[in-house]
Amino acid sequence: MDSYTHSDNLIEAREILEITAVKMAAERRSSKNLESIQAAQDDFREQRLDQVEAVEEDLLFHLEVVAASKNTVLKSLYLKIFPDLFDLFNKRKKQDLKKSFEAIHEHDSIIEHITNQDKEAAAAVMKFHLDKSKN
Repeated sequence: MDSYTHSDNLIEAREILEITAVKMAAERRSSKNLESIQAAQDDFREQRLDQVEAVEEDLLFHLEVVAASKNTVLKSLYLKIFPDLFDLFNKRKKQDLKKSFEAIHEHDSIIEHITNQDKEAAAAVMKFHLDKSKN
């Protein structure tokens, strides 16, 4: 019998999709994409610093990164798994403030690497960020 749950498969698919997308985003992003990613990050930061759960804002940041890849199929796939990710992360226990600051910093680092078009660094930070979110 297969021991992988739907949640395990969802997290695995998210990692494959987002690490690929962030590399493409670093190569293909426009100034408008950078503005959209930053706006999503600003919303996430504001919510978390106000100690409000920000699952939707977090996922919207990631959606903007995927959109910056300019790959419409990847974006469609992300939109397909978005509701399941939202439900999964809403069921988990609340983030503490320390983890919020770490996530904010990691998002900022992802933005910096996308801006600088450093696809390998962007992918490394995204992998680190997603690995931490598994817990």
